[in-house]
Amino acid sequence: MINFKIIPKASIHTVFFLCMFALFFPCRLAADMYALIVMGKSGGEMAYRRQQELCDTLSKNLQTCGCSARHIAFADDQNISDRTGLLQKLQQYADRLTPQDKLSVFFFGHGQSGRNDFYISLPEGHIKAAELNTVLKKIKAPVMIFGFNTMSSELLSRFDGPDRLVVTATANSGQQNPPLLPEYFLARMAANPGSGLLELIRLAAVDTQKYGKENHLLISEIPALRVNGQSYEYPFQGLDDKSLPPWAGLGSPAVQEQTKQTAKIIKVPEKYAAYNACYLLRELEIVIGKTDTVTTGEKANIIINDSNGVEKYSIVPLGACGSIDVKVKYARVVNPDGTVNDAEVVNGCNGQMRFPGLKPGSRIEYEMLRTSILPDNTAAFSTELSLAAPIPQQSLRFRIGLPKEKDLKFKFYNLNQVPEIRSSVGKFNREYAFELNDIAALEIIPNLPPVPMFAPWLRVSAYRDWNEFVSWHRQMVKKSDEPGEIVTRKAKELTEGKKSTIDKIQALYDFVCAFRYDTTPVGVRAFRPRLPENICTSGIGDCKDKANLLLVMAKVIGIEGQMALLNRMAASDPDFPCWQFNHAIAFFPNIEGYPEGLWLDATESGTPFLTLPPGDLGRDALLLGSNGFRFKKVTAAKTIDNRQIFDIELLGKNNDAYTGKINITASGLDYYWFSNRLKHLSPLQKRYFVQSLLTPFMPGVGVLDIREDKVGDREIRLSGNIEYSGNAADITIPYELQESLTLPHRPLKMLLNDGQERQFTVMLKVNSASVPTMPPAWKQQCANAETSVEFSRTANGWNRTCVYTLKQPLVEVGEYPAFRRMILEWLDRMKPGRNQ
Repeated sequence: MINFKIIPKASIHTVFFLCMFALFFPCRLAADMYALIVMGKSGGEMAYRRQQELCDTLSKNLQTCGCSARHIAFADDQNISDRTGLLQKLQQYADRLTPQDKLSVFFFGHGQSGRNDFYISLPEGHIKAAELNTVLKKIKAPVMIFGFNTMSSELLSRFDGPDRLVVTATANSGQQNPPLLPEYFLARMAANPGSGLLELIRLAAVDTQKYGKENHLLISEIPALRVNGQSYEYPFQGLDDKSLPPWAGLGSPAVQEQTKQTAKIIKVPEKYAAYNACYLLRELEIVIGKTDTVTTGEKANIIINDSNGVEKYSIVPLGACGSIDVKVKYARVVNPDGTVNDAEVVNGCNGQMRFPGLKPGSRIEYEMLRTSILPDNTAAFSTELSLAAPIPQQSLRFRIGLPKEKDLKFKFYNLNQVPEIRSSVGKFNREYAFELNDIAALEIIPNLPPVPMFAPWLRVSAYRDWNEFVSWHRQMVKKSDEPGEIVTRKAKELTEGKKSTIDKIQALYDFVCAFRYDTTPVGVRAFRPRLPENICTSGIGDCKDKANLLLVMAKVIGIEGQMALLNRMAASDPDFPCWQFNHAIAFFPNIEGYPEGLWLDATESGTPFLTLPPGDLGRDALLLGSNGFRFKKVTAAKTIDNRQIFDIELLGKNNDAYTGKINITASGLDYYWFSNRLKHLSPLQKRYFVQSLLTPFMPGVGVLDIREDKVGDREIRLSGNIEYSGNAADITIPYELQESLTLPHRPLKMLLNDGQERQFTVMLKVNSASVPTMPPAWKQQCANAETSVEFSRTANGWNRTCVYTLKQPLVEVGEYPAFRRMILEWLDRMKPGRNQ
């Protein structure tokens, strides 16, 4: 049943009048909170994004404090992004707000003091503080102004007035950096929703000063406040929240009930359970600023599977050192029950995050920013990124931001999935982003090729082409090839009386090669060679210094050469222009008797003329000449056999007891290995070194003494007396060859040297009355290697010679089983007396 109530005639007129009044004269019965957030220009894309995050956080905090989302305006909106739009927005507040309302205005971004006024940056242009204040005075509601921009202390007096409260991040104009207070203030605002305004500022000031002290900042931020015509600085003596006007504050929490901090419980995916830990999510971000600053962001969500994972990830280093500044945005532990503990962050050089109470089933979550100067000092940004990590990654996201006028090239290597690359353009930068899923762990086992040859990784470059790269390099090395008087005189002196070109080059090479190696891996010196005269007078230099000096001295006597850049021990990609080199050598294209040109690497003092050290041969080198550039494979003018020869002679004293001699000869690649290991060792340490070589395949051996001799061109010999207790027939080969064959199957390729053929020989001579059965000679080969064993009787005992020749040092996954079977059979065949 519907009941109708009869309204008197007079009441009908009253209702009609009230409805028409509400239609044409809208009014509000309750006071409202309003907020205007002005996010002006900042120092670059990363700073702009950080401001965006702060403004978003501020908006959420204001809503928690009771400010409706529809009453929060952002001055980066299109209609109020410039001076005219902002003034119109303030005029709307002046027309609409009543004395019962409240307006809070927040300024972020740049601020600059002029001769007669203070300028506040806007998304588009700037505005004078005096212009703003003219309109602010028209607003009937109380106004709170928060100066979270640079040099904000200027606003204390510029915006003073009745029903006005001004808060600034700094109290004097000496602090001109982007302020840190806003970040801590908003964090305290979120963590302490019931606290008064002054209490929040005090807490944030303590956090800010703590950061300044830990990071050795010269000028700490001191927040200030002005109310009722009087200014106060932290710690605001004589002022508290009760003494502020009743409208001063950011409101009360919309939701008063406080709950325990918890997080969603996540179980580790079954396929990752065998690892100590795994990334559920890993996010990487690189933003390059116009001022050559590099900001690298890293966000991680790692689940811990066992006690070893606990031990490994209880402490995570920040990687802060030198010019790299690291800031941790958050770091916490999510316990298996869902409760959350904040991590302890230790800043400074060798800083770290410490995760207390970590246990299997816990997650660690953190986000950090690293800021540094562009390390490459190059004309365009380029980097290499390994997409794999020591633990599996369920999800990997990666973003790169560059100035708008730049573009990027990407190239993925060894990737079994094709990521979708997304491009977007922001206010400052162009951004690229991609996402990958289910990336296997990078598990390092012996004899792997360089990581870029098998693991997923990415090259990124802003170079348009190799011409741009070469142009930059020419500018970088400009005038570094001027010989000067000292170098000119020395070059002529060294080559005086030499008849042939090759003899002259050798004289120069031997001179340069003898200098001590030293490197400068950072700054411009990482790319620009030192002046030749400085190398001659100091007697030290790195690879590019020595290559440049050799080329300059050769040019003095009329021999033209070129600088060559290569990726030693790894690989370059001629089809992808970017900085991808770690070494420099010299190339002489027109030398009689060397139709393919002459490559010389004077970096290491032990490299004989016409030979190359390990890692150079076969690499694609970028040749830089006055007439252009080209890529060419490095070849050796003279090859030396890469050998290790163990010559062991034993004389039996009684059953299984021998005295004897050992001669170990190493040449080629092995010469470098032995030389580098031995050059700083004392006599006792050399004896220990040889003992460690022999013990794995001659258990029971004792080295009594050892002598080192250089016996030829890139050849070294170690000789000494030994004693041996055991069965001579059990002596096999150096353990290095056996160790690489531990696994019956390898999921990855195997690389056994730098790409050159290599040979091991073990000659065993046993003088003993006991002679075992002599098996027949044996020889076998596969795609990668060749092996042989030969036995012979002598008048006083027996001999055995085992030879292993590695033909193709890179063993593919499919070739490995046959290669391993052959080596294992070879090891068995070298045992005399075996059953035939």
